[in-house]
Amino acid sequence: MFKRMMSILLSVLCVVTVCLSFAACGAKNEDDKGPYVSLYMPCTLTDFDPANAYLNDAITDIVSLIFEPLFVIDEKGNLSNGLASGYTVKEDAEHNLYTMDITLKDSQWTDKTPINADDVIFAWKRLLDYENSNPAASLLFDIQGARDFCEGLVGPDDIGLEAIDDTVVRITFEGPIDYRNFVYKLTNVCTAPLREDYCGRSFDWAKKSSTMVASGPFKLTKVILKGNDESGVKYETYDDYYYSEKEEYNAGIREGMPVDKAKSFKENKIALFVLERNQYYCRDVERDALDKYVKPYKVVVLCDLSAEQVNQLYSSGRLYAMGRIPLSLRQELKDSATVSDALSTFSIMFNEDAIINDKALFAVKEVRQALSLAIDREALAELAVFGTAATGLVPNGVFNAGSAKQSFRSASEDLIATSANMAEAKSLLSSVEITPSDYAFSVTVNANDEVQCALVEKIVEAWNELGFQVTINKRGSITNNDYYSYTGSVPADVLDDLYTEYYIYKQFEVIALDVCAYTVDPFTILAQFAPSFCGTSIDVNAGQAMTTATHISGYNSGAYDKMIQAAFEEKDISKRAELLHNAEKQLLDDMPVIPVMFNQVARVISGNLKSLKINYYQKTIFTNVKIPDYYSRYEDFDNLTSEGLVAWIG
Repeated sequence: MFKRMMSILLSVLCVVTVCLSFAACGAKNEDDKGPYVSLYMPCTLTDFDPANAYLNDAITDIVSLIFEPLFVIDEKGNLSNGLASGYTVKEDAEHNLYTMDITLKDSQWTDKTPINADDVIFAWKRLLDYENSNPAASLLFDIQGARDFCEGLVGPDDIGLEAIDDTVVRITFEGPIDYRNFVYKLTNVCTAPLREDYCGRSFDWAKKSSTMVASGPFKLTKVILKGNDESGVKYETYDDYYYSEKEEYNAGIREGMPVDKAKSFKENKIALFVLERNQYYCRDVERDALDKYVKPYKVVVLCDLSAEQVNQLYSSGRLYAMGRIPLSLRQELKDSATVSDALSTFSIMFNEDAIINDKALFAVKEVRQALSLAIDREALAELAVFGTAATGLVPNGVFNAGSAKQSFRSASEDLIATSANMAEAKSLLSSVEITPSDYAFSVTVNANDEVQCALVEKIVEAWNELGFQVTINKRGSITNNDYYSYTGSVPADVLDDLYTEYYIYKQFEVIALDVCAYTVDPFTILAQFAPSFCGTSIDVNAGQAMTTATHISGYNSGAYDKMIQAAFEEKDISKRAELLHNAEKQLLDDMPVIPVMFNQVARVISGNLKSLKINYYQKTIFTNVKIPDYYSRYEDFDNLTSEGLVAWIG
């Protein structure tokens, strides 16, 4: 559930820079602010921070409703303005000065504070900060000093970013670049402006409405947790790995090490959350209508329902859409679903540093290749219903050479087989004297993602057939157990995502995830695996030379790093595309990550919602929505409790 991007949901009931019409069958009161729209989204996110929207292709769908990047991509793959009104470029070759000025629209945060240039600069420096080790940092490496700052070699003031005034961000580049491609990178929600006064409060700032403000078309107004009193699911784990401000925890957690013996935590989930129109989004409040850019007043997102409940609510008209279709309903709804390619690939990643029976088993290339050969990708895509067998790592929809006219995938040969070859897999293991029965390991998977859990079960069956002793390590979300000095308490109204923490702190042997393309540029997905571009800092050891930290998997190929560096420097888009194709071949020969399935987004939309417009990232814009006359019943959600939700579902 990786990381990401642009994620992809019909929940984007947001409306961009066009005035949309919205009809309702029933009469409205004068004080009626607009309709409520309900949808089902089996949401795995517990954190709405856009900098963390890269571990799962569904996460960006929701986060993109709350935070708006400077630019967006329309349904044809063309650039258009988000929070920016435009940009200008100046080149002065004589003085080696290359700059871009981005002008912001007149838009405001949900607390009515204007969105300004400092908010953009703060968000970008935060993304680049080497202490955050964010793999999306390479999106900004064209900026002067950005890469050195990410590697810990210079300070934040050495980055080529300047606020000319409140509305203009000036960017200074290392040299001439493909400026349009750089602007494409700014369509990723990871680069959306952020408020320093909110982000600096705690690690949980983006988990509840009272500690966050929004820049996008919607704001978070309510989160209802399921509650874990009746949950029979428990996770045996250490205290979660995020840094805690409680003094006695500092030394251990700061290094990502457990500070106590394993404990048992009850599972907890988000049952429902509500998004409300941001009345200040790109709007002149004195002149424009309240719903000029955002038509639905509220979006009610139901997250934790059984397939039977989803079907019941949808059939009765109380649920307008399924943003993700439950696995057990997919065959039944296959013909009525609207299906689009996601810009992500469900994959299996190894921890090459993991010691299995006194051996770094996954550091052996042939072992990784053998485990890939054992996977029947065609069968898994059939199981998922909405997905296609992966033939490479870069997913469908990513551009080949700077435009939507040709995809990277269609310009490439098939790099991996889609059917299993157990005989060849066993032969490879034998060639490196690996006896599978000598090794036992686990595959970590997000417990809240039923599709990924089902796919991992089949993969584990195949690996056990090879002779390995493989188990599944499901990790979900629990009630927060961190102490924060900012509040002087342990906030219990937010969740901690154990799966994400296990990934970030490398507490896995093998992990299942979505490898997300951050933009339509294939570089953004391939560069993640190159040490110089993976977002980590330089390691400086006393008496030793500086070395670049590796990708989180432990993959460290000098040859691959050089390929990515060459692609980064290449200005000719056709030559650059060729370099990236060769890099993908090298990566999949080394196989630090196993591509399994190209993800697809499947939606089922009620007949009450019509004339939908979907942009290139599968973000849905409601251009003409018809709501039945009983939509006002959703006002009950304003004061809804977890008990009331149970009663409403029935």
